[in-house]
Amino acid sequence: MKYSIKIMFLALLGSVNVSIAQPLNKLNVGFEELQDSLGTSGVRNGSRGNATYNFSQGEFNLHLDTDWDTSFGGYWAGGWALSNLKYTTEETSDFSKHLYASKPGKGSEESGNVYAVGTDGSYIQNKDPLNQSLAGCYISNSTYAYNSMKLGDNFAKKFESNDSFALIVDFYLSGKEVGSQKVWLADYRSASADDHFILDTWQWVTFQYANADSIVFLFESSDMGDWGINTPKYFCLDEVQLVSGAEIEESLDPLNIGVYPIPFKEFIQIDTKEEIENIQLLDLSGKAQPISLENNKRLKTSMISSGAYILTVLTKDGRMHHQKVWK
Repeated sequence: MKYSIKIMFLALLGSVNVSIAQPLNKLNVGFEELQDSLGTSGVRNGSRGNATYNFSQGEFNLHLDTDWDTSFGGYWAGGWALSNLKYTTEETSDFSKHLYASKPGKGSEESGNVYAVGTDGSYIQNKDPLNQSLAGCYISNSTYAYNSMKLGDNFAKKFESNDSFALIVDFYLSGKEVGSQKVWLADYRSASADDHFILDTWQWVTFQYANADSIVFLFESSDMGDWGINTPKYFCLDEVQLVSGAEIEESLDPLNIGVYPIPFKEFIQIDTKEEIENIQLLDLSGKAQPISLENNKRLKTSMISSGAYILTVLTKDGRMHHQKVWK
């Protein structure tokens, strides 16, 4: 199915048939294919040699790592565990019972059971950021963290006025941090007690920097001790949404246009004898970026964030050139 690109100068196209060969396809990875393999233990944490989770389907792929430490008999030391445990009872937090359980008691899908459990420093890798974006996911508290905040335990306090617990989501591209956002897992800062909450359902989070090649999850809490955060640093994640980059095609004769440098930094130069009517730089969702033209064929891009984009050039005679570029 084809559809027109939504760009600011659409009215200039007239009868020109500009289309995307494949719509921006979306796929939510919910880990449900692991249901049978989890067995009676209900947890995959690396103890059986499963140190990675790799999902691949068509143009989509997702990679998660598990850090299993063999010291002291072996233990889950970081990264991700996959679980289908259903411990939700509000009781004193129990590390051995509640660590791998989601407070909602299931996955985020209506009939889903499997979800991921993350800790401080857990990360998601996008190995093909030019053709795939990480658009968002569902987030919730683990039962372990929820009960600790709700009731308090031997290590952490019961949450009261002015307390808060947040997930910090940091985005990286080629080893450089390109942005960050915060997701509240508990918030008692409001003067009104009616606004206080500890997250006990699945909450959708749209990633603000979808073109990152890796996303790292960290924590922030009001309950601090001599060794850092007292609140258990665990959360649950499900249905990571992948969006495939569009393959661009033209229905008219190809234009003789050169674009450089690739990757670009401060500018993009358009090399062509064609008369240009307009130029747009779109992110992979089709949103126009804030570029400025230094002249008719040179774009100033210093204000553009790192990531993958689609350069769209409209000529005076109504033809259009599309090219994927990245910074």
